[in-house]
Amino acid sequence: MKNRRLERALYGPTIYEVTIGLLLSISLGAALAILFLVFKPAEVVAQLPKEDERKVDRVYYVAGTADSAKGKQWMRKRQLLVDSTPGEISFSEDDLNLCLMTTTDAGKQATEKQAKALLEAAAKTAAAKPVGKPGSKPSSKPAATPAPAIAAAPEELPPEELITPSVPNFRIRDGVVQIGLQSTINPLGYVFPVVVQARGGFVKQDDVFVYVPETVMIGSFPLHRFPHATEYLMKFLTEKATTGEAMPTELLAAWKKVKNVTVDGKVIKVTI
Repeated sequence: MKNRRLERALYGPTIYEVTIGLLLSISLGAALAILFLVFKPAEVVAQLPKEDERKVDRVYYVAGTADSAKGKQWMRKRQLLVDSTPGEISFSEDDLNLCLMTTTDAGKQATEKQAKALLEAAAKTAAAKPVGKPGSKPSSKPAATPAPAIAAAPEELPPEELITPSVPNFRIRDGVVQIGLQSTINPLGYVFPVVVQARGGFVKQDDVFVYVPETVMIGSFPLHRFPHATEYLMKFLTEKATTGEAMPTELLAAWKKVKNVTVDGKVIKVTI
């Protein structure tokens, strides 16, 4: 033991110890860098800034539209797909987003939450509206019954789940399909918003068309720059979809009968 201490004092740490320390330092630094980029939020904008106005260190996210006037045929198109009606069906981003907002559990919860917030805001406005000013002439109309006081809404507790995803969002531009997911990561009682966005197209694999992204951004972290990371992610999501967890069984059965999928401008054309 004394000889080891003496050798260490004279010659310092061994090559083995230096190597282990170096590897641990690199691993810790890489993990911290990844966490920093993941939690560095993407800037949500209505449209991308001009090339000369974009910041180099900033990641932008533009969500697709869900215009009920432009996507009013989404239910009919969905039924054509479910019934495997022969022919070509064109889906716009409005069709897809309205369908997801209406049929998915996350979409229904978001719609209910938005409606509840609007009702509470309207009730507070009605309660705060003054009945009359002092010294004003009496009105022949009966006095309005004051609205009951609204108790302050209890502060929402952080979700118990580590990751709380929202409704997926489609955006189709120039033959590229973007799928965005605004989620929250909830570690140790804190809530951090994270935007996941993927851009790519459709490729036929094992007689079934699947979505293959070319780029995947988690916050400001470029997942696609790491070998096989995107491949493993899509494999996991595909397994979820094929087991009926991410896609309804009737849509999954109909999708297997699709013969061709092309992205033309701002629409996805599905041929059955």
